[in-house]
Amino acid sequence: MKKLLASLVIFAVVISIGSSVFSASGEMTEKQLRKEVSQLLKELEGFKDDSNFRQCLFGCGSENPGHAWNERRKALQEAVPKQMEVPLMLKAAPANLYMLGKAYFDNNANDIKYFKDDILEAIKK
Repeated sequence: MKKLLASLVIFAVVISIGSSVFSASGEMTEKQLRKEVSQLLKELEGFKDDSNFRQCLFGCGSENPGHAWNERRKALQEAVPKQMEVPLMLKAAPANLYMLGKAYFDNNANDIKYFKDDILEAIKK
């Protein structure tokens, strides 16, 4: 419960409107959000063992694949409209992606399972 609350607090602090992941009507759809979260999860799984990521988490500039990934993750998180009517766990998924990345960095198996399971449940249709 504490981890969920922490994820939601992180999500609430940085959420705002604006990004390039909107539909033609100017609003993000639930399908687009699921697709973006799924893509970011796939990318994280691809670089979680990279030496630059393991050394710097989301820092170290362009040499670290985690740096650009985290910028895209933040942009998605900020693009989710506050009033968007989607399941709460889907709204929290961008924040949970950050927490999953941190869990991989810390090599914390319990947190990895917790956040990965939450993300997978959130993007399931």
